[in-house]
Amino acid sequence: MSSTLLRSMKAYKSKEPRWGEEIYALIVNTAESNIEPLHYEHWVITCNKKWLVMKTICEMAGNLYSGVLKWPGAQWRDEEICSKFLRYAENVIRNAPTRAESIPEITSHSVINWNPDDPTADIWRKFIPLGYLIEKKWDREYLVKKHPTMIDLYYNFQIREHYENCLRYAREKGNLDIDKFRRYLYESGYMLPDEIRQTFKTGTEKS
Repeated sequence: MSSTLLRSMKAYKSKEPRWGEEIYALIVNTAESNIEPLHYEHWVITCNKKWLVMKTICEMAGNLYSGVLKWPGAQWRDEEICSKFLRYAENVIRNAPTRAESIPEITSHSVINWNPDDPTADIWRKFIPLGYLIEKKWDREYLVKKHPTMIDLYYNFQIREHYENCLRYAREKGNLDIDKFRRYLYESGYMLPDEIRQTFKTGTEKS
């Protein structure tokens, strides 16, 4: 079974501009253990309020114990590995520098992806004026933000979570109600910045 190799972690912090809450981005440097030679890449595992970032870190500790995630010096089912990892992660969070500019380790961040013939594909093209790009990879299209800042990452994760929640709400007996899904994207998006929420508007929703 393949495992993900974790080489290091880094965090940045900033203030969410609307509510003034402190948010953290957790950057991991990983490689897949079944690919030779190893190719390590930086990616953002989460960007959220501190307690939610710590929740993600605790889940990573559980993955270390199970062997799904590997870390230098870690042994499978080592009874102390979780506490060792949590101490390391807590120091990463504690020493996170404040950053307003783009994140140096992250040159591109993918928000969501879809099939080109998806009935909601037109919605994501409305994000282009907000500084997003649409990239094609194989048979999928991706909504991408280049050189994201902390705030960009935070909203990207909010958009992804909102999209996934609306998908669940709009499914009836396993089938997706497209009209209901499109309506939910706008009507339940009141926690998103207005310029993002407005991209979901089709003209038939309640304000």
